[in-house]
Amino acid sequence: METTALEQVGLTKNQALIYVALLKLGEASAQQIMNESGLHRSRVYDSLEHLEKQGIVSSVIQDFKKYFQAIKPEKLLEYLEEKKEALRQALPALQQIEGMKKEEIEGSIYKGKEG
Repeated sequence: METTALEQVGLTKNQALIYVALLKLGEASAQQIMNESGLHRSRVYDSLEHLEKQGIVSSVIQDFKKYFQAIKPEKLLEYLEEKKEALRQALPALQQIEGMKKEEIEGSIYKGKEG
């Protein structure tokens, strides 16, 4: 599957591959995700950690083994809407900071005898 759309909304290539792999697998262990995505173990664990922090992937421990599951694609859209709303609320403060620009400094460089 093409992961470009997921990358355009802020996921890395590895995170997008893992999300798609989890959609295919349902609930899966890290080993199963590695096999499905073709990514190295360390990349899978790093990406899973970031996806869990973002709320895109959840995990559960069963029989002393950790299993991961991706949120539904519809929920991913809601997640993005929440991010958009958070940015919309922060926008006035950001614009106020922008308005506090320091005075711009002008300078000229002369070459030759006049310099």
